[in-house]
Amino acid sequence: MKIAVLLIITLAILLPACGNDGHINPEILNKLDTRLQHLYYGTEGQEAAPEPAGRDEHGENLYSVIIRSDNADHLREAGLKLNAVIGPVVTARLTRTEILEAARLASTQSIEADSDMSFPQNDR
Repeated sequence: MKIAVLLIITLAILLPACGNDGHINPEILNKLDTRLQHLYYGTEGQEAAPEPAGRDEHGENLYSVIIRSDNADHLREAGLKLNAVIGPVVTARLTRTEILEAARLASTQSIEADSDMSFPQNDR
């Protein structure tokens, strides 16, 4: 029963983002940086999709993203869990489905994969 409900919710989110042929609407896809686009359309020989940053309670991969948005409340109202909001910059860990949901919002300008940053260790 839970799987059926999850499937229906996933389809309700994804179908408006897709055209009749199952491809993601180019207007939505263009809001995603190249690395995130590879989550949906992998291309050999180009920059790889980001590595998952963890898993949600359903076992789906989560990706660390930076969202540029005019209104973080629109993201919250869509049910997205945000980490930090500083002006128009929002950080979050989202599933592939949630990334598309965020991109569908008119207040979202862009979404990019959060880069893996390494910090030097001080052994002293």
